[in-house]
Amino acid sequence: MNKGIIILFTAIFLFCATSLWLLKNNLDLKKSLKDISKKQEEIMSKEIKQRTQEIRKEIAKDSEEKYQADIVSYRAMAQRLEIEKKKQKELEEKLNKLDKQGGRK
Repeated sequence: MNKGIIILFTAIFLFCATSLWLLKNNLDLKKSLKDISKKQEEIMSKEIKQRTQEIRKEIAKDSEEKYQADIVSYRAMAQRLEIEKKKQKELEEKLNKLDKQGGRK
């Protein structure tokens, strides 16, 4: 009888020890997975921040280029307007001369 009880207690002890070992390893694995997940989140966060900064720089560059293009376009339009005003003035002067010449006759 003593032998059977010793074997039973030994089996129970081994089962408990194995269960505790598996539980500890499971908890360690969970902690490792959480750490890895946290590191990945940090890496992703850094990458997202970096990409966001790059996009902001691209947008700022594009905005500056558009602003410069708008300035050039505005200046060209202003020059064309001045040319058209001069042409209109010349035509009005010619028309006035023709009216004066026509009035004499």
